[in-house]
Amino acid sequence: MPYTEPYWLAEPQKDDAHYAIPQQEYLGLPLTPNPLVATTRVQVADETFLVEIPLSYKTLDATHGDVVEPLGVAPEVTLAFADDKVTLLADGSVRADVQVTTSARLPMAKMIIYAGSYTDTVQMADVMPGVMIVPASVPAGKLDFSEGKAEVKVAVLSDGKLYNKQRRVIK
Repeated sequence: MPYTEPYWLAEPQKDDAHYAIPQQEYLGLPLTPNPLVATTRVQVADETFLVEIPLSYKTLDATHGDVVEPLGVAPEVTLAFADDKVTLLADGSVRADVQVTTSARLPMAKMIIYAGSYTDTVQMADVMPGVMIVPASVPAGKLDFSEGKAEVKVAVLSDGKLYNKQRRVIK
């Protein structure tokens, strides 16, 4: 089953102002239609109807009262830089902490760091469910700042499966 995410974020952003819309029938909808539905049979007199009900959950918020939200499907592993700040060390290398959140055990996991043509791996051994912070670094001279910025990406590899999704809660 595909992960639950806004349809306009399903593919990488084309540029700072445009998003790819993979399915044009979603264009204009505020949210992606919930793929998680329960089908129930309703009988009225001699007629039987099948009714699809989107799965949702309800929480109580002190400000907003009862809040009903669609049930979602999230990846087993999500990655995020622990802080928006990246440390540029005196020798020109870059260091950042990566927050790895997992709901499953990851045997013999390793984190892969991508920075332009530079690739490095950090062994994480067996990762248990929960949250952990893993330091990532890129040596001096490996980042290309020719356009005024440089990009560093991370992924986790375990049992031949690559995890590279971020999780951001949008309220």
